Amino acid sequence: MSSLIEAKRLELERLKKQLTLLEYPKTLALEEAVKVLFYFLGKHGFNFEKEKAELEEKIFSLKKRIERIRFEEEEFRRKVETKRFKDQFKLLTKNFCWMLKA
Repeated sequence: MSSLIEAKRLELERLKKQLTLLEYPKTLALEEAVKVLFYFLGKHGFNFEKEKAELEEKIFSLKKRIERIRFEEEEFRRKVETKRFKDQFKLLTKNFCWMLKA
């Protein structure tokens, strides 16, 4: 059972590293920078609608990925807390039964 918890802990660490690499504030800053860049390029007669759409799609994809990683992390935390509670309850029940027998 502890190997399962250890595997889940390692998975959580991996998700945290992914989240650190894709930090949401950095993604928002990137999104704003792209908007400003294309605004000024458009103002000077350049038209990069295709590239702009591709970048906006990639930014949207990054946001969705970050949200999914955060959700998975929260779900894992809830599962671990529930497991700990169940283990503590079983131990308490065993101790209580042992006290009643004595």
